[in-house]
Amino acid sequence: IDTTVVPPTNSSASTNSGSSINLVMSEAVKSNVTALQSISDFSNIGPFFSLIIGSQSLSYGTGSGTFSMDKVNSTTLTFSINSETDFIQNVHELVQVVYNPTGANTHHIKDLDGNFASGFTQLVTNQFVPPSVSSSVLSSSNAITLTLSENSLSNSQNLSDITNFAN
Repeated sequence: IDTTVVPPTNSSASTNSGSSINLVMSEAVKSNVTALQSISDFSNIGPFFSLIIGSQSLSYGTGSGTFSMDKVNSTTLTFSINSETDFIQNVHELVQVVYNPTGANTHHIKDLDGNFASGFTQLVTNQFVPPSVSSSVLSSSNAITLTLSENSLSNSQNLSDITNFAN
């Protein structure tokens, strides 16, 4: 009889952008009795997670200093940073996902056999490179045209939609 218990573990994590992080678990997981891919409301498991971006800690919720959650499939969670002021700034910033299952274990993460995941801190492979100026042209004596390396936002608005640059 093999009585070996192998709980799910954190496998990897990486940035998708300055505001999005994927966490991959070692196997399919669930919370309570609901498989990850079927969860639509993360309010029961979200509070067990935190994100560390540089020296700032973000918690599950809404508004500044928070993130929201979603799933990609049965093994992958996505964390979306809610406020632009909290976004990852560059590829050199240290990014971590922390899972701290405290209190009653009703909604802690477990594998499909019911083995609970232990708490962990996962270092995120930060691949985010912010937009940079790819070219600039002096178009007249008082105007310079800058071309950025990718579409960019300012205060959550696409730069091409901004008509008043006073702010």
